[in-house]
Amino acid sequence: MAKEKLTLHVESLKLSEEALKALKLSGIDQLEDFNTFTLKELQMLLQDAYEEIKSILRRYALPRNLDNLNLNQEIVDILRNAGINDLKEFLDFDKHQLYHLFEDDDILRAEVNTLLELYELRSLKEHPHHVEGGYSSMMRKGI
Repeated sequence: MAKEKLTLHVESLKLSEEALKALKLSGIDQLEDFNTFTLKELQMLLQDAYEEIKSILRRYALPRNLDNLNLNQEIVDILRNAGINDLKEFLDFDKHQLYHLFEDDDILRAEVNTLLELYELRSLKEHPHHVEGGYSSMMRKGI
């Protein structure tokens, strides 16, 4: 994210007075301040305003640090080993490849899916792979 976006003041965002007050009381004046909290802390601090503020978290991919996303440490390690070092990279990462990182562990994949759903992205699901000699190749050959 460009530095100028992180310094954007929360007053300039289209939020209700209640949400702005909750942010101010939590010490969040600029977007970069979201990075000092975990998702769980934000939910506790912002309480009723959290639902409204989730749109800001989605739009600006906040909080950025993988450690602030309340993920199992094993998930964070797998993501970092795959070259994913922050939330923006996670959200932009190819979902097909992401599925394969967690295809053997239903519990970890469910936790990853919960995070993807929070950011309104599709869940990781098993998908068919093209198999040579399958139906489409038979169609090409006129079988």
